Amino acid sequence: RYFDAIVVFEDYKNPKPDPESILIAVERLKVKPTETVYIGDSRNDLIASGKAGVNFILYSRQYPLLKAEIWTSDFKKLPRIISLMK
Repeated sequence: RYFDAIVVFEDYKNPKPDPESILIAVERLKVKPTETVYIGDSRNDLIASGKAGVNFILYSRQYPLLKAEIWTSDFKKLPRIISLMK
């Protein structure tokens, strides 16, 4: 009841950094990749989102070692960050 689409490990063959799982979610949501935001915490998340063509927000509790355009350490800030991406 909380999500419009769920993708689980059994739904895809190739794990991240392959973008397959993200592209399945995009298809199920019936949206364009450019209308999608992926929030992740790893290098594989960053790579997979880039290959899928979706926007990426890095979540890290400390200054990130990954070079992501957008990052946050506070989930409460996500709605504002996402609204600024449009």
